[in-house]
Amino acid sequence: MKNSTKENSKKVSAASVAADAMLAAVKLSVGSFTGSHALISDGVHSCADIFSSLVVLVGTILSRREKPSRISPKKAELVSLLILSALLCTTGLCIGISGFCAIFEASSADIAVPPVHALCVSAFALAVKELMFVLTIRTAKREKNDILFANAWHHQSDALSCFSSFLGILIARLGFPKFDPIASIFICAFIVKTGIDVFLRAMKRLPPKEKAGTAEAECVQNRQK
Repeated sequence: MKNSTKENSKKVSAASVAADAMLAAVKLSVGSFTGSHALISDGVHSCADIFSSLVVLVGTILSRREKPSRISPKKAELVSLLILSALLCTTGLCIGISGFCAIFEASSADIAVPPVHALCVSAFALAVKELMFVLTIRTAKREKNDILFANAWHHQSDALSCFSSFLGILIARLGFPKFDPIASIFICAFIVKTGIDVFLRAMKRLPPKEKAGTAEAECVQNRQK
């Protein structure tokens, strides 16, 4: 029973990574071709989700190694998470700055209006994310898996990012081109939030100094007795 549960969890996790990889490729290619700030930003967000999932997966694999190594698995995972957090925050801020520049430095006539297929891609990404949320949350409830629960709500957060992209492109096509880069600023906030979440996850890997100090004090007291 436990093996089947693990297999189902692995399948759902693998499907999540595959879906994010597919969405990232489609969003970035179509966004670059059409010049849609919102779609490119959403594609970068999907890439961030892939790297985040891979870092957690690698950290899990390292923590299960039987052979000892010079680098502690926990330290390797901690360093990976900190690097990922820095990359996410930097990328998100760069996207936000680019969006602000497009809004304030360019006139509406200079901003390209995304074509209809950019809107279709954004709607497709939103549908895929909602589908992944439903599948993941059902599996998490059935198997009572906390990690899958967290992953499911992460899909829901990604769906909000896709909705921001969809709404920005839609309003841009209705005659307000600046709403496309405005949507990229909202997506920038999602990327930075992901980076902060990864940083907080890394901080939880740090050994608690207070507990260490308390343990040392207790050892000293026991020796004195």
